[in-house]
Amino acid sequence: MTITMDKTSNGNTDHSTFGGIIYPADFNTDHRKRHPIYGSSIANRIIQDLKFDEQCRRNIESRQAVRCEMRQIHANAERTTPA
Repeated sequence: MTITMDKTSNGNTDHSTFGGIIYPADFNTDHRKRHPIYGSSIANRIIQDLKFDEQCRRNIESRQAVRCEMRQIHANAERTTPA
């Protein structure tokens, strides 16, 4: 059986998310700045970046909802305003 691959989709970067900042210390796996019970500092930064992306998504949705609401208000006002 032959599998067809779409090569145009490989390597595309999603620029709609933050992605985080990479520091030179991230490549030094022998050095720990924190006690191991608190987990990896790199993993914690990844989680913070994901939370930032989620907050941005919620802000966008909220902004779009407000704009939609304002359009409705203006449309209703135009319909009820006597000409």
